[in-house]
Amino acid sequence: MGDLADPAKWPELERQVLGAGESLSALGAPFLVLIDGIYSDERTGDPLTSARVDDDGWKRLVDTTHKVADIARQKFDLRTVFHPHAETHVEYEDQIERMLADPDPARVEFCLYTGHHAYRGGDPVAIMRKHHHRIPYLHIKSVDSDIQRKVEAEKIPFAKAVGHGYVLRTVQRRSRHLGLPRRSAADQLCGLGNRRARYVPRAL
Repeated sequence: MGDLADPAKWPELERQVLGAGESLSALGAPFLVLIDGIYSDERTGDPLTSARVDDDGWKRLVDTTHKVADIARQKFDLRTVFHPHAETHVEYEDQIERMLADPDPARVEFCLYTGHHAYRGGDPVAIMRKHHHRIPYLHIKSVDSDIQRKVEAEKIPFAKAVGHGYVLRTVQRRSRHLGLPRRSAADQLCGLGNRRARYVPRAL
């Protein structure tokens, strides 16, 4: 999508939402997945904007999320799920908790991205236990905790981590962070009280 906190990006965001909405509706999809724009260059890892927004920026991010959700629901009968992602303004546990708290839950639901949640030091199983009633959509990946700690300690930008193969390696191994094989982690997450949650394996 784009930087949800930047009002100047709205025309392009609206264009994307309308285009995606038409395609998803034609396919009979139930969800629109919304991701904030990455704050670093996807090729070099150089910063493009601040990693965190102030309170005014956060309010704009939430307001834009509501605008997207309203278009998706009213024009295409799609449910909007917000998808945290590494190197966006919603990536760490405190930001994710705030994003679960601030938007209207009747308009915005949540996509738990297990790989990036663990990549930023979070516990996907714990957050699923706590917020399963808000999470109808799961994006399953696993993360090697040794690699995650290396990336965090050395402050390796996400683009460079991908370029060096760190991310590819993490999703090919068993998740030491969860202590479970990839499929078992999915079974456990989907069994935490929300049978609506969907397990969708991805070929990488």
